[in-house]
Amino acid sequence: MAEKVIVHVPTVLRGHVEDQAKLQVGGGTVGEVLTGLMDQHPTLRGRLFDDKGELNRFINVYLNDEDIRFLDNLDSAVKDGDAVTIVPAIAGGRECAKDVAPGRGSRTRPSPTAMSGKHPGDKHKSCIWIATND
Repeated sequence: MAEKVIVHVPTVLRGHVEDQAKLQVGGGTVGEVLTGLMDQHPTLRGRLFDDKGELNRFINVYLNDEDIRFLDNLDSAVKDGDAVTIVPAIAGGRECAKDVAPGRGSRTRPSPTAMSGKHPGDKHKSCIWIATND
């Protein structure tokens, strides 16, 4: 069993681990390391795993920069010095409106480059607003 596996925690989850970016956790597999992490920080459990004990589908875990889905998943063996990185998938936003008037005398419009999605007809476009004087 490895005693010194470094777990990298993303900013969005650091509130559950006393604002630490890196923690040292022991375990023989990625699953054991994550269990050890959750034992130390119980509020993290609901963020990483669902009610069935499966890793949430929007949580990606890497072992030394390799996605564990392409290894042995949670059963991937770890050794001292390995790094486990937790990366939550982040999505969201809204479609861009044609024009918005947020305040007196100012107007914003979506940036032309932000209006283009990855694929023609993509309904999930990013929206970056720029200030205009028109």
